[in-house]
Amino acid sequence: MATAKPNVQYLPVDEIEPSPDNPRTAFDGDLGDLTELTELIRAQGVLQPLLVCPKRDGRYPLVFGERRLASAKLAGLAEAAAAVGACGGSAVGSLAGRCRSGSVHT
Repeated sequence: MATAKPNVQYLPVDEIEPSPDNPRTAFDGDLGDLTELTELIRAQGVLQPLLVCPKRDGRYPLVFGERRLASAKLAGLAEAAAAVGACGGSAVGSLAGRCRSGSVHT
């Protein structure tokens, strides 16, 4: 079965909705120290695209990349690279695996 290639594009960071189910924030709301990541993103941009679902209610639900999104906002970026893919069951897992393996490029 063929897997749809994610659509990587630059999205406004204020239209990306962080997930309330993120394991890093579910317990204490802490994403850790973002200083180094913020400086790197300020200098080079977001190198690995965020993973988001298609737009719903004017916002893109974030699947992966909570720390990168927060750092992009802290760095003052207006947009960040994001892979927009079908979300639901195995589609998210497949898309996430391709993002991690490097087969999704900006």
